[in-house]
Amino acid sequence: MAALAAAVAVGTGQGEGAASAPARRTAAVRPLSGKVVVIDPGHNGRNHAHPKTINKKVPAGPFRKACDTTGTATSSGYAEHAYTFDLATRLAALLRAQGATVRLTRPNDRGVGPCVNERAAIGNRMRADAAISIHADGAPRRGAAST
Repeated sequence: MAALAAAVAVGTGQGEGAASAPARRTAAVRPLSGKVVVIDPGHNGRNHAHPKTINKKVPAGPFRKACDTTGTATSSGYAEHAYTFDLATRLAALLRAQGATVRLTRPNDRGVGPCVNERAAIGNRMRADAAISIHADGAPRRGAAST
């Protein structure tokens, strides 16, 4: 996880130690080679049209919860599902450039789900070194009093 955080924050690692100069350059260019990262962009673009599906209770650890939700949106209408998918695809490109194998829990922003239990299962099946869940929860309008 530390290598992942360093590679994302810095862009490239600077290998040190007894490795040869070509090995250090290769490691510096692709420090996440061999690592698997699963990115879960919260919600999905058609969830709002399928309330029965997303409200179905599914296993979530020791309890059950709704499969998914619609997410939120800004006051100007920018939907959380659109934001999270955009951010996830940008992050995936950065991680792949660092050598990571990246899997998103959904292929596009035009579907429904997957349910929370399936998103966790994707990471487990991939034997992910890191799982990143992206959300953008709502907040009061600028200048509005919060309660």
